[in-house]
Amino acid sequence: MTTKTIAGEPRALRLPGACDYTGLSRASLYRAIKSGKLRSIKIGKCRLFLRTDLDLFLMDGFDER
Repeated sequence: MTTKTIAGEPRALRLPGACDYTGLSRASLYRAIKSGKLRSIKIGKCRLFLRTDLDLFLMDGFDER
């Protein structure tokens, strides 16, 4: 079984891919996780972000203040 979407893109992204996908820095994503505004999945030492969670996060916006 594969974890790819219909378009052939992976459903989950590692941190560098999530940064590219959102256009946000690594630090911004970590602040969003810490504030509870962005969900991530931790498997061992690997942190994954579901595309759907990133899309919802971007639609809601994130105020870093």
